[in-house]
Amino acid sequence: MLGREHGLDLVEQFRALSRVRIMLLTGHGSEELAIRAFRAGADDYLRKPVNLKELRATLSKLVQEHGQRLDPVEQARRILIEHAERPHTTASLAREVGLSEGHLRRQFRAAYGKTPRRYLTEVRMERASELLRTTSRGIEQVAHAVGYPSVAVFNRIFKRAFGVTPSKARALPAPPARPQKRDRFSRKPS
Repeated sequence: MLGREHGLDLVEQFRALSRVRIMLLTGHGSEELAIRAFRAGADDYLRKPVNLKELRATLSKLVQEHGQRLDPVEQARRILIEHAERPHTTASLAREVGLSEGHLRRQFRAAYGKTPRRYLTEVRMERASELLRTTSRGIEQVAHAVGYPSVAVFNRIFKRAFGVTPSKARALPAPPARPQKRDRFSRKPS
């Protein structure tokens, strides 16, 4: 009924922008369509004609589940940890958790003492250090695995964080020591 687009295409597009709850109402009642709806990211699915009691119960369930979800700042932190390899920006992360970019940055700093970008860099560096010590992956493979398409950028940030290059860190018997006094990822004074 949408013309060229299918409702499931819209679900996928909307899900890419937001984690809010999505319920589909459809006149097509096939099991295959229900499966496709859930794969696209729908949270629930009702067939038309809709029983009003069933609709209210489903909406109530979705609202309760939504209320129990993590606060957006904690949700953003988890996204950064679980998907560190993705090319995040503060703007894309803010859209994903439903906050403005400035509000997310302020709230994240208040909760964790650093910006989302700095937090992501720390997560990536810790993961890179672990991969270098525990796997035989090459430096380029580790860089890509933690979200750095440029090996040169990865090497520079790793050295700034740990004081040694990734190849030297691999040779160390223990994890590279972190600088204690200054923030590990701030630029050195000129």
